[in-house]
Amino acid sequence: MFFEELSATTEENAEILKILSKRSTFAFAKKIAILTLIYHMERALPVFRSTGLEVEPLFTEDLLALEGEPGIEKVCQYYSVPKGGKQWPVDKIRELLSSGRSIGELLRK
Repeated sequence: MFFEELSATTEENAEILKILSKRSTFAFAKKIAILTLIYHMERALPVFRSTGLEVEPLFTEDLLALEGEPGIEKVCQYYSVPKGGKQWPVDKIRELLSSGRSIGELLRK
């Protein structure tokens, strides 16, 4: 796992990761995942992919759901107010996470 914290924007983060991924230090890496919240992933994933990187989404909310009901409740409480300029469907979020499914299903159309 590598945590990049030098960038100030998503675009900078993607460019730095593109540069670092070419170094032999990271030759062992089989997959690159972006860890962020779903409301940010909606914008971040296309930015990373536009650099030519093959990246997979990893949703913070899915990890919080591993805590069980307390984690799911944290996620639902967080999304009870608009995030990223829209109101997310809290009931659907609860349904997905409670059944062990990824919140990423909300982005699949």
